[in-house]
Amino acid sequence: MVQWIVFTAFGLFCFSSAFAEWDLKTRLRWDFVQDRLEATDFYQTYGSNLTNHTFQTRIQANRTSGDWYFSTHSTLSLLSGHHIDVLTDLPEAMQVRPGSDDQRFFDMSYEFLSRDETIGVARLDRFSIKYQKPDWSVTLGREAFSWGNGLLFNPLDVFNPYPPTAIDREFKPGSDLLLVEKLFSDGSDLQALAVMRSETEMDSGSTHTVGLKYRRFLGAIEADIVVGSHFGDRFYGASMMVPVGLTLLRIDASSRCTTHDCAVSAMANIDYTFVIKKALFYVFAEAFHNGVGMTDFSQSESGLPTLLESQLRRGEVFFLMKNYGATGLRFNWHPLWSQTIATITNLHDNSSLLQTVVSYDPNDTMRIQAGATWQLGSEGTEFGKRSVSIAGSAGARTIGGGDSFYVSVAYYR
Repeated sequence: MVQWIVFTAFGLFCFSSAFAEWDLKTRLRWDFVQDRLEATDFYQTYGSNLTNHTFQTRIQANRTSGDWYFSTHSTLSLLSGHHIDVLTDLPEAMQVRPGSDDQRFFDMSYEFLSRDETIGVARLDRFSIKYQKPDWSVTLGREAFSWGNGLLFNPLDVFNPYPPTAIDREFKPGSDLLLVEKLFSDGSDLQALAVMRSETEMDSGSTHTVGLKYRRFLGAIEADIVVGSHFGDRFYGASMMVPVGLTLLRIDASSRCTTHDCAVSAMANIDYTFVIKKALFYVFAEAFHNGVGMTDFSQSESGLPTLLESQLRRGEVFFLMKNYGATGLRFNWHPLWSQTIATITNLHDNSSLLQTVVSYDPNDTMRIQAGATWQLGSEGTEFGKRSVSIAGSAGARTIGGGDSFYVSVAYYR
């Protein structure tokens, strides 16, 4: 109740001046995803394909008044499809509802519809106030935030990172935070951050993140140092970006230490942009080491390591093994058409994901995308189908190994 009083007071203060002083933008988006299932897949009980629709309206309202900056993003989402059924089959402690704020410090979401295979959620995804001077600033509220330089994998980003296969990366989910930033005369800067979260049934200890990040330029090299605490674990990190000829090399590393052990994760990538016959091409390669991952996929049959399970559940990592390689290519067929092709390979069992997305921008207010993701792996590998034991089921059952198809339409105003 107290938090809604605070939000209401903030809203009345922000909107006390003329409405025309606000910068208003709107995005309407429809997403369709269809997952093709193998004939022996456990989820065949829902049909040979899992289909899902998402309709979302996002209204952005931003305003600058002197040294103050206000930002709100409200979303209204309708989600319909088989994934809602799959979600309800999970244990209650693992049922994170789409659009839910169960893991946020403030609950700024409201599920106004829950019927059959459909969920409707209203939510504030941004709700922040910032006071800024030329060499320092303070931000309080819900805001998107990132550390690290990963393209697909990001060991330094523990603030709602994107999955490596995410297609819509336009609006990163916000975190409830207090951020203080200081710019020094030599060009270096310091960030002090506190991200607050609610306790959950699965995370009953410390759920907050506090940290410092210092950035400094060493000639042409940009270097970062990170120290902090994340969910009660000690968290350390380092990052650097180094020009190498016409390319840019990025390296990130992080260490997560519990009372019993430390796990080191690291990422390195390089990218390059060039032109062929007036067509723009962008290529990249990235390597990732997951310090909490497994080296033998068969280990997952007896349960996941505790650190890996907790980071998967929080959405901090998305795959199970230790070492991965990724490559990508983006090119323009036409000024209005572009295509992205990316691969992610498990370096232990050589199984892969292949993803391609074609984008069409007919004008400044619309974007249409279509794509597909193929899982390429033999049976028993991470990206192939895997056998599972299901009590009471007739015949052998598997999960994984299927492909998915994706379409989205976005309208901006």
